[in-house]
Amino acid sequence: MFKRNKIYYLVAAEWTSRTGWPVSDNYVAAAENIYGPYDCRHLMVAHGGETTVFAGGQGNWFATMVGEDARAKFRQRAAVVPLAWGKQDLYFTRGVKFEFPSKPQHVITERGPWDQCRPLTDDVIRDVEVMTHTDGYVYYTGTCYSDEFEDQVVLWRFKIADTAKVGRGAMPAERKAVIHFKDLHWLDYENRLKHGKSKRGGYGLTRRCMDADVFFLKGTFYMTFNLYNVDGELRQHGTLDGGRTFTAGSGVIRSKSGTWDGPWESVGRAPYAHCQLREDEQGRIVTQRGWRGVMYLKPDGTFDVLKKTEDLPVIQYPPQGMAFCDDGTPFAQVGFCDWFKAFQWTSTEWNGPASLHIESRAGGTYDRSFAWSESGREEGPYPRCPNTLPHCGGAAYFRDDKGRYWSTFFGNDSTGPWFELMGIIPLKVRQQGRQYLVDIADEWPK
Repeated sequence: MFKRNKIYYLVAAEWTSRTGWPVSDNYVAAAENIYGPYDCRHLMVAHGGETTVFAGGQGNWFATMVGEDARAKFRQRAAVVPLAWGKQDLYFTRGVKFEFPSKPQHVITERGPWDQCRPLTDDVIRDVEVMTHTDGYVYYTGTCYSDEFEDQVVLWRFKIADTAKVGRGAMPAERKAVIHFKDLHWLDYENRLKHGKSKRGGYGLTRRCMDADVFFLKGTFYMTFNLYNVDGELRQHGTLDGGRTFTAGSGVIRSKSGTWDGPWESVGRAPYAHCQLREDEQGRIVTQRGWRGVMYLKPDGTFDVLKKTEDLPVIQYPPQGMAFCDDGTPFAQVGFCDWFKAFQWTSTEWNGPASLHIESRAGGTYDRSFAWSESGREEGPYPRCPNTLPHCGGAAYFRDDKGRYWSTFFGNDSTGPWFELMGIIPLKVRQQGRQYLVDIADEWPK
């Protein structure tokens, strides 16, 4: 316990599974009376463990740290971490009454070369999807919040050979707005804006391209994406003219030239959100969703059922209550991994302790987990996930021209190096039976 400006601060360490592995963090709560009541706790120093907080003069405050868990930057070594004071706590929805101390986001206390990462661009992005192409580039897209790209679908790229340089900020990624919302033939663009204002008068999500993905199929680029209403709902069937046009929904576009330069054209509406496309054995463009079966893209831009749900393999999900959604949402999915030539189960999940009745995202970490089919078949079984990539939730991994593996991350929690900017982090991979142990690399590749 310590006191500052007539406010008492109570600090305690706790072991949690915030990164998918046991970690020792510390939390702080404040009160005007030494006996309380104390307000809700806030994460102070990730991996900080047992600590002493002290004033260093000239308004500076610090916390001691020794590194007690396998994810800490170091183990059993004495260190001092600077603290910053404020009332901002990411995802904390009930408001903060008292200032509290916490580790600045750019101060890295976690193992791995996070301190060498730099954002690929200044564009605000999240929910990143990535594709490597035979033209020597890595393409990526996602949910773009930058005002510069209002009402547009955006695609980024960088050379595969420059991956290590791009990831540490030596050169930026290229970017291109490929199509404007008004050029989507199925979208009622004018009424989308007219009816898309929130109670405060802003347009909210109606101006943003959400959950975009990119594919190279049948000799050209395809992209899928979602256009939400201002209230955050997808409203796939929202229409004002009897179903001829829609004010929200999921779309498909493609390049007419076979390159990212386009021109790009509107193909049609996707049958559901987060629609992933692939070619089947007969060369058809198909998409699969557990509760919708397999559907294929017809020449007129519509989708039709190819296989019903009952015709699909019954997936044997990981046991012990792992976070999983069997309808193919972005929080979990089963699919074939070209890099390892095996079927994999991946999950995006929030890990960490809940703070009283506050949602668990406050002080939690947005992670990504992996497991591979023990039978080699799509149906599994899939074991309890053997490893987790911290901060890489809603991301994807890829391999560069030197055979090194990387994961994207965009920063969706307060314990990563930044928030909602595209970054990449090197991985280390080791095979163990049918499982691949994927973890953050110890060093940045040269």
